Amino acid sequence: MYGLFLEIWYRFIPPQHWLVIKSEDFFTQPKPTLAKVVQFLGLSPANNTLLDKMVRTARAGVHGVP
Repeated sequence: MYGLFLEIWYRFIPPQHWLVIKSEDFFTQPKPTLAKVVQFLGLSPANNTLLDKMVRTARAGVHGVP
């Protein structure tokens, strides 16, 4: 489903500016997935404490759990 939309957007935004992440990856391996996002954005590497906090925050947003 998203493939069609991505094809359209790829015409306007160069591929090096994209990071497509499967939701399954985030839900099954949140810390490595978030670390990949941090790296892609060119931010300083996140330590385990920060990654844990990011995972808790993301889960709270999805499930409403603190």
